Amino acid sequence: MRYFAKHWYKTTACLTTIFTAFPLFAQPIENIPTSHYELEKIIIFSRHGLRSPLTEKGSDLEKSTPYKWANWSVPTGHLTHKGTLLETYFGQYLGQWLTHNGLLDKASCESGKQIEVYANSLQRTIGTAQALVAGGFSGCNVQVKHHQQIGKMDPVFNPIIRSDDQTFVQTALSKIDLNKTHQYLAPSYHLLSEIIDYAHSEKCLQEKQCEFFNDVGKLRIKKDKEPGVSGTMRLSENIVDALLLQYYEGLPLKEIANNQLDSDQKWQTLNKIKNDYQFMLRGDPFIAKHISLPLLKYIQQDLNSENKITLLVGHDSNIIALLSALNVKPYKLAHQYEQTSIGGKVFIEI
Repeated sequence: MRYFAKHWYKTTACLTTIFTAFPLFAQPIENIPTSHYELEKIIIFSRHGLRSPLTEKGSDLEKSTPYKWANWSVPTGHLTHKGTLLETYFGQYLGQWLTHNGLLDKASCESGKQIEVYANSLQRTIGTAQALVAGGFSGCNVQVKHHQQIGKMDPVFNPIIRSDDQTFVQTALSKIDLNKTHQYLAPSYHLLSEIIDYAHSEKCLQEKQCEFFNDVGKLRIKKDKEPGVSGTMRLSENIVDALLLQYYEGLPLKEIANNQLDSDQKWQTLNKIKNDYQFMLRGDPFIAKHISLPLLKYIQQDLNSENKITLLVGHDSNIIALLSALNVKPYKLAHQYEQTSIGGKVFIEI
């Protein structure tokens, strides 16, 4: 398994058995030489490309800083024009890679057989899949599939809690140490409050909520909802996400938080919030196996299909849960702030 991030940096990890009740892979494959193997099929799971922030105008995001946020040319949470362009470029690379490795040829391109492209039914995931197909399968008989009305989450990609059994709920809650994570992130919270000038924000000056990192918040493990948390961590994750997206979009640094994010170390410190938020809620194997089960079942079904190329397009939450459920070794992506970068891709090679 490989994880490709923005600019195609990659790390190699190994698959192990998931759990007895769901034997997707029967044995560990660590330390098995692969030089003499021939690639027969591949499943690629891609996070969607560059999008606009998920928060609306008038939200706590705007109330938390006196600085102006960027005006985006696309609706909330949509793939941006730059995001489309980057995924098209990535698709061109994938097409060349698949051809070089013998999985894509003229016959399979013309017929479209044994090639499946399946996206979650949101604009940013469908748009990403379309851009990847335009770049990687230009002139091929390959269509993007999605199974729900646009804007509605597909159950395969929806990382929600599917049980209200109290034993399960309490076990899941016991796997998350909110207080420990909150304390660990205190330096990141402090830096973030300085960078966004929280002391001069509406939330502080008008709502008198001037202690930025005092709200530990509450965990949520509830049926039909994603694992969640309120308080400082949730707000901070939204803010860091919005700052990072402006950076990815290419805004001049002087226009991002009044030029306060002027070093790589500051970006790294802030992104601890985003990475730990995601891992805390979805990274424990017990929770990960539960919320990723529909996706795992789909992958197992695809492993037994005649497809040679399968491209799935979903979200960072899917990747975090998937890798944790598969017991993939910890990794660090070179030159990346996020553990699951915008446009990042997991390769499962068979």
